Amino acid sequence: MQRFTPRFQGRPWTEGMDVLHVYLTPRAGTDGALLDLAHACRPALLDYPIDPACPARAGDPGTLHVTLEMVADAPATDIGVDERHDLVQALRSAVADVPAFTTEIGPPIANVAEVAA
Repeated sequence: MQRFTPRFQGRPWTEGMDVLHVYLTPRAGTDGALLDLAHACRPALLDYPIDPACPARAGDPGTLHVTLEMVADAPATDIGVDERHDLVQALRSAVADVPAFTTEIGPPIANVAEVAA
């Protein structure tokens, strides 16, 4: 396995830098298949230096999330409170009329930074 070196705006990642992301967070009772998949992956991931972000108890989403987008224009420290508010409002407006949907994910692929499906 090659060392994963994250990059941001074409440069190596600066340790400790935060970047805003848009996450989809699974809900217990609604996203059971996704939570089951994450839980089934846990045993295979426990020997690696990653955190699958899903507690050992089946059906508990913990901090599990699906990253939909990253705000790559600037580090989070450069985006003020008013700009963040505007970003949230724009996102809410853009997805307000999107109906609930079902999709497929997988197979899971893990690296030091994430488990991608």
